[in-house]
Amino acid sequence: MGRFVTVACGLIALGCVGLALHEFLPGSNPPSQEPRGRMDLEISPSPLIFDSVPYRGVAEKTLTLTNAAQYSITVSGVSGSCGCMQIPFRSTTLPPGKSIAVKVLMSGDTNAGAKGGRITVYSNSATNARTEIVARATEIRGITTLPEVVDFGRHAPANLPVTIPFKVVINGLGTSQRDRVRVTSELPNVEVGRIAFDDNGDATLDLQLRAGETVGHVSSRLAVDVPGFDKLWVTVVGVIDSPVRATPPTLLLTSGDSKPIRVRNAAGEAVPIQSATCSESLREILQCQPAVGSDYDCVCQRQPGSADSVVRGTIELRTENPAATISVPVTLFSGR
Repeated sequence: MGRFVTVACGLIALGCVGLALHEFLPGSNPPSQEPRGRMDLEISPSPLIFDSVPYRGVAEKTLTLTNAAQYSITVSGVSGSCGCMQIPFRSTTLPPGKSIAVKVLMSGDTNAGAKGGRITVYSNSATNARTEIVARATEIRGITTLPEVVDFGRHAPANLPVTIPFKVVINGLGTSQRDRVRVTSELPNVEVGRIAFDDNGDATLDLQLRAGETVGHVSSRLAVDVPGFDKLWVTVVGVIDSPVRATPPTLLLTSGDSKPIRVRNAAGEAVPIQSATCSESLREILQCQPAVGSDYDCVCQRQPGSADSVVRGTIELRTENPAATISVPVTLFSGR
């Protein structure tokens, strides 16, 4: 029995010596180290957290490496553990007290939900020659558009129509639901073309700004409806040159505010306003009507007690002489 115990202890001792030799023999690979306590090469932040990664998009964060030692440290490489991370980096030497910013790119793919991996930093630091930190992100499962804001630019009526290609990038839509995808415009001047689907399953179409009654600043929205997702609103802007203009050209209103709008022709003369119509987003919380005792002014008033969040929309002012419809962008906010 005593002999058996002696042999067992001897084997354990040999194992400990072997482990120590592996740790300290030249040319052996040091084990990876998590940052604990004070390290000569400081890495921050750790962990590296991406708030979100857009579907088929790229999110960017910065990792900072700082030499906290009294000797120069050469950082030979920085790499990610998964194909979703790209880290452009070249070997660099940091004098004592110096830092370097390392760009880390996390890309989205077809898989929704949490994703990430580990980032490994290689250096000749005496305390942490090979250090791993965690990188985490949540990929958005949803829809995005290209472009995010549709800007037709400025055009004379004679140069219309103008066409812009539009894409709805969709994650997780089955082929059987494609015929239920809808893109609609609040403004008659903006025509929505026929929807087609590319090889990635994204909806592609043309948007066209056409000549019509609406002139001046065109400010409207597109509604993007995809089965299984919340409705997405996309801002549409542009300018159609007009013989008349609204003053002011845009309205900012807080709760209970009222402001007049007047339409003038090229000579600066006031033009009678026939009617004023609010877009759907404003109808519940904004009233626009002719000013008392005036054929020219239209007073817009936000209703007290309406929702405090920022609301955007348009007011369409119609004139008879000359016949035109002017779109005036409106922003309503709480004013707190």
